[in-house]
Amino acid sequence: RSLFVLLLCVGLSAAMFTGCALKGSDSKNKERADRFLTEFFTINSDGRNDELMTNFQNNSALFTDEAVLNDALEEYCSGVSAYLTDECLNQLITARTMWKLDAAFLGAGSNWKISALDIQDTSGADSYGFHAELSGGEEVKELSGTLSFAADHLISSVLLEDYQDQFETSHSNWAEELDEYGAGYYIKPVNYQAAAVDFFEEL
Repeated sequence: RSLFVLLLCVGLSAAMFTGCALKGSDSKNKERADRFLTEFFTINSDGRNDELMTNFQNNSALFTDEAVLNDALEEYCSGVSAYLTDECLNQLITARTMWKLDAAFLGAGSNWKISALDIQDTSGADSYGFHAELSGGEEVKELSGTLSFAADHLISSVLLEDYQDQFETSHSNWAEELDEYGAGYYIKPVNYQAAAVDFFEEL
């Protein structure tokens, strides 16, 4: 009987420890999710888009050298890189996700601010849904998606629902004339803001 009681106590202690560990892991993931999403949705945070546009004006290699462009985009994403796996960071850079997000909202011409940010557990392990609202004057735009975490509490994937496909299919400015614009084909600095205005109406 004493042995049974001892084993029962050990089992309960292990369960409690596991539960606390899982709760701590979830709390840490959500904290990082909040920090990442706040930076991600802060349009032109620390002037990141302004700096890139200045680089385009001053450095022609951004249009012809993929490595130079990727270095510039890595700097663009520096505010979120600490929360991402290397693979996830590379995906954001390759897809130009943050750049396109900034371009869409900057092109709309308002001073956009995060007015609401909600992070929720999903049915998948280490996966969290999010819903953000950005306000510009009296107008509000809503964006949703999913974040997945690796075991080391780094974000392994960022899914922004429908946004990427909408942008790529709506504006040839971001996907055509590769020969003319080389590695910089994702943007035409002269008229990208006008293109973003058109796209923004579809969000």
